[in-house]
Amino acid sequence: MKREDLQILGDDLYPDVAQMHAERREMFRLTAQRMLSGSTKDPHALKWARQIVATIPPLDRPLSEGAP
Repeated sequence: MKREDLQILGDDLYPDVAQMHAERREMFRLTAQRMLSGSTKDPHALKWARQIVATIPPLDRPLSEGAP
């Protein structure tokens, strides 16, 4: 069964979970950006950081304070 076939069941992410995922991606992007501007010499880490910065767009809002 394909994922498209299951769309009749609705979205599988709760809004709070979707927000946490978006913020987690933003934290990865910020970390990767800092790695690229720092003194990291590890080629694997630099490759990861370039890929993250190239594929994850910036979050269009501030991060939440993390309170439940």
